[in-house]
Parts: sequence; structure tokens; C-alpha cells
Amino acid sequence: MAEVTVIRRHLGTFDYTSGSGKASRQFNFVVDVAATVPIALRNTTHTSGHCSVDSRP
Repeated sequence: MAEVTVIRRHLGTFDYTSGSGKASRQFNFVVDVAATVPIALRNTTHTSGHCSVDSRP
């Protein structure tokens, strides 16, 4: 797991009902990470344009 080094900005939150029926709240942030290995998205939910990885230094 990459270490978060800086929280740049809060993008917002939204409430939804999870697949198990529980009320959930998602918080979204722009962060910098100290990646020592390549970052890979493993959940297909996050590959549909809702998650973005910026590799700029």
C-alpha cells in the first residue's frame, strides 16, 4: 500500500446504499503518495472513469 504524504483537496462526499443494504458515505480526496511500487487498481468499480491516477511528480 502506498503511503499518503499530502492531502491536497477534499472533492466531496456522497451517500448511497451498499450492496448489503447498509447506509454508506464515501469521502473523496486528491492526495499525493510516496509510491515505492507501481499502483494498480484492483476493483473494476474504480476503472470506469471514477478513479484517476496522476503520475506527475
